[in-house]
Amino acid sequence: MEVNYLRYHPIQIAYCVAQQLICLKYSSQDEDSIRQALQDLKEQHID
Repeated sequence: MEVNYLRYHPIQIAYCVAQQLICLKYSSQDEDSIRQALQDLKEQHID
């Protein structure tokens, strides 16, 4: 079970990030809100 987790967890994270980026692309938010959302996404998954 742990082997599967280690193998597929990065794929799950990438899929989640891709979904969030697509939502941001097609959202009607202003540029500052999108920049903040991108910064939050970066901090959530990279830092």
